[in-house]
Amino acid sequence: MRPITRRGLLWGSLYVLMALLPLGIALLSPPQETRGLLGATGVMFGLLALGVFGMQVVISGRHRWFAESVGFDNILQFHRQTGLLALWLVLLHPLLIFAADPSYLEFLDPRDDTLRAFALVGLLGASVVLIVSSLWRVQLGLSYEWWRLRRRPWQVVDNQPALGDATTLTHEAELPLKVIHVLSDPPAGWQGEEGYIDKALLERCLPQDDGQREYFICGPPPMMNASECALIELGVPATRLTSDRFAIV
Repeated sequence: MRPITRRGLLWGSLYVLMALLPLGIALLSPPQETRGLLGATGVMFGLLALGVFGMQVVISGRHRWFAESVGFDNILQFHRQTGLLALWLVLLHPLLIFAADPSYLEFLDPRDDTLRAFALVGLLGASVVLIVSSLWRVQLGLSYEWWRLRRRPWQVVDNQPALGDATTLTHEAELPLKVIHVLSDPPAGWQGEEGYIDKALLERCLPQDDGQREYFICGPPPMMNASECALIELGVPATRLTSDRFAIV
């Protein structure tokens, strides 16, 4: 078994165990009244949704202690799919319960309990809006850049020189970066690299892999696909490749 497969099975099993934790706790004290198949399934879906949404917080952090074992891009894809799963569980949870026992519709009646009714409807609506606005942001014309700009925690409005109470900022040394231009249609007399990024170019320009170096790829999808395939052919494991596919989620 390949190491990445073994690590994937390990973390996947741990994920399933943690996602099932709310359901396991609920099974420790079974209800006194019977709900029927539809009602019990609806309750189960609600507990599963709670566990999956809870694990979404862990996955979205992309912590190194688990993400680097299976690859950051794989984590993003898994985060997307489990988010859709959680949404379906949230939607099916009340529908199945209402189908099993229509009397539960009274929970949504604001005349009976206004705060409870608004909280339930608001929670369901917020979950749907969160998923829809994330997955179909481009189609809906939502600008992520403007959203971040309007919700930044602070901004500099004034800057004056001061002595004694000013925080000293230490600038890090300049990184030894080397920029290599690769032209697909170079002009006459061009002495640099030309063509497209492939295995031969990377083998010629990159230093020998030390088993720890991480590779970050950004650009058009065809270029990223070619770079990923070339690096894998050179023996770089996929877990150390990070591609900025901005529409991946």
